[in-house]
Amino acid sequence: MIELLKKCAPNFKPYFRLNIAFIGLTQLNVFLGLMLPLLIRFLIDEVLTNGKWEHFTQTAIFISVAICLNSLLAIVTNIAYTHLSENITATSRDSLFSYILKKNLSFMNSVGNGEIVNRLIESPEYLPRVPSVYLERLITSIATILIVSTILFVIQPLLAAISLTSIPVFVLIYLKTRKVFFEHLQVARQEIGKLSAFYTDILRNFMQVKNNVTEDAECNVSKERNANIRKAGMKAGYIGALTHNVLKIVTQFNQLGILLYGAWLIHSGGDDMTIGTLIAFYTYLGMLYSPLVSIINTLNDLNGALVDMERYLEFYNHDNEENYEGGIIVFPKSAGIEFKNIYFAYGENKVLSDVSFSVVPGDKVLLLGQSGVGKSTIIALIKRLYDPDKGSVLIGGKDISDYNLATLRKNIMYLTQDDYIFPATIRENFKRFNPEVMEEEIFSALNKAQLSRDFLKSRNIDLDYMIDKNAIAFSGGQRRRLSLALVFASKAPIVILDEPFTGLDRVTQDDLWREMKNHLDGKTLILIDHNFTDQSYFDRVLKCESNEIKFESVKN
Repeated sequence: MIELLKKCAPNFKPYFRLNIAFIGLTQLNVFLGLMLPLLIRFLIDEVLTNGKWEHFTQTAIFISVAICLNSLLAIVTNIAYTHLSENITATSRDSLFSYILKKNLSFMNSVGNGEIVNRLIESPEYLPRVPSVYLERLITSIATILIVSTILFVIQPLLAAISLTSIPVFVLIYLKTRKVFFEHLQVARQEIGKLSAFYTDILRNFMQVKNNVTEDAECNVSKERNANIRKAGMKAGYIGALTHNVLKIVTQFNQLGILLYGAWLIHSGGDDMTIGTLIAFYTYLGMLYSPLVSIINTLNDLNGALVDMERYLEFYNHDNEENYEGGIIVFPKSAGIEFKNIYFAYGENKVLSDVSFSVVPGDKVLLLGQSGVGKSTIIALIKRLYDPDKGSVLIGGKDISDYNLATLRKNIMYLTQDDYIFPATIRENFKRFNPEVMEEEIFSALNKAQLSRDFLKSRNIDLDYMIDKNAIAFSGGQRRRLSLALVFASKAPIVILDEPFTGLDRVTQDDLWREMKNHLDGKTLILIDHNFTDQSYFDRVLKCESNEIKFESVKN
């Protein structure tokens, strides 16, 4: 546990003082609560029994003040914890998200999106409980046991000794159930992560579910995985319930025995036992057993939190992380691309083997090839989304690993087949690609993409229009034109277009291609499209055929 806390320390450190204040307030609140039975004992034995009515008003005021202060401190403590918990949760979630975004595509390909979302949403919520709630409970419970035990021995040593005999039973029960409870809870958490991944995948491909009428099959998978969660959760719940109720039975019989023995002492006329003393003792006995039960329950809850902490830390690390620090930050305004003896494989699947070719600065290249022969891999290697297993990729005569990673990627504008518009305003989408882009430049780019200012105005859309769910308010063709507008606004010297006019009619394609040719003047272009009609525009055609790369001249 200590090692896990050390790894999560950066998320806790900014709120260390607030955490100490929360624990301190809780201890003060407990101390005030411990005073109440003594005041009630004084009221019964001294004021009521012995007739000291001159102390009645003063005692009543003391009890009332103690109750009010206790309640006030409870409110302040709850507010402090809410502030602490929400801040640590938000900080932890932001930190984990930043770590995940730094990881490479190999990591993303190996982990389901739903699993990642599950870690981001659920796991951080348990982190604040370890250094605050669970630590506070343990400190409070141990302090309460020590203080109450001392008070009990002062009040009635024999009864106090009898009361403490149940502690070994508590410890034995916890040790017998802890490991099994932890294992079942861990299985349940893992199954929940898998189910989140399944749901995310299904909702992302909802249209395909409808298209192929697979609703019943998906429901069956959901039922099966939920059954696994239910099975593990019920086992953990049974163990927890059994532990709690066994402890409850032990404490209740112990309290009953103490109450009966105390009543017998009063009946026998013993001087060291009065009604007020018995009431105070019985009240304190509850205060002794409650923290004992609390310790057992807290340790079980802590086991659950540690499972989530381990799941959180599984991604909260520098494994599979890309390095955005250092490197050349000046990118050539006119850059050629060269592959030197490149080898690359996805695991055991070899895609590129000893591939070499070069694209001179300003060249316009049409990339062709059947699916699965390595076209997308070539683009991914140029953008350094993957590193080659062997060989090197050069841009401007320098190995791309020498460039600052952010600089490299920002200077290569890559339009993928799938339109993805960020969930932000239209203006913010353009700013993400080019932070310095001006408003008129945005409208100019939109106009070139046939999304004119008048067209947007007729739809009540301006640059501050919020785009949700990947621009669902736009048609498929409009989304594609919006993606092309981002290309028009880009100043990157290298442009890669993957089937740029998919889903557009021929007339629109021709108009957009005329605008694009003007935009591409002086830039290096790689375009992927099997059915592109204007092949005479290109300097060369790059053909991918079963790990072999062939260049064919077009103009000459």
